[in-house]
Amino acid sequence: MSFRKCAILENQKDCHILEDKYKQLEIKLKDTENEKYMYERTCLMNEKRQNDMATEIKDLKNELYDCKNRLYKMSKSDVLDMKTTLYNQDILRDKIKEKEKDKETFQFNYNNIQSDEKPEHEETSDDPLNVKQKISSIEKQLILLKLEKANKESELIRCPKHGRRSEEIKKKEFIETKLKYLEDKINILNKNLKYMKLKKNEKNNI
Repeated sequence: MSFRKCAILENQKDCHILEDKYKQLEIKLKDTENEKYMYERTCLMNEKRQNDMATEIKDLKNELYDCKNRLYKMSKSDVLDMKTTLYNQDILRDKIKEKEKDKETFQFNYNNIQSDEKPEHEETSDDPLNVKQKISSIEKQLILLKLEKANKESELIRCPKHGRRSEEIKKKEFIETKLKYLEDKINILNKNLKYMKLKKNEKNNI
């Protein structure tokens, strides 16, 4: 009889542990889904354009690879004008770099447009839970933006101070522009966060 009672108690204990774990997993899943939705919403509008650019870059790389193979085969037969072929290869490489840079610039410009949008106060209900979720979402965005800003600052430090090549100059200018954008975005989110916290305090004082 005592053994059966112990087994029942042990089973109840296991049930409570599983219930607690279930609730924790449910909360974690909801938070993760919300975060995923936030990123999907940002990326959805420019996904097609990025895919098109990726396809074009892939085609150019295939063309460059084909050109390199033909160069190798023709050089064996001494029929090739080396200067002309190398020149063509350089053109293809420049095209690839240009398309890859365009893709990165497109992503940056799209995000910049997003940052200029007004805060969506109309979506904020009077529900304290909704306000709390908005605050949490903004804080997560700030963490990610500050990390990205720190990485870009490290890149800028590694850039030559007196770069002579146009590629180095363009890269440095791009990083500086990106840093300015990140700073503006962080400032906007900080203002939004301050607004949301004031709104939360107002609700608590009512």
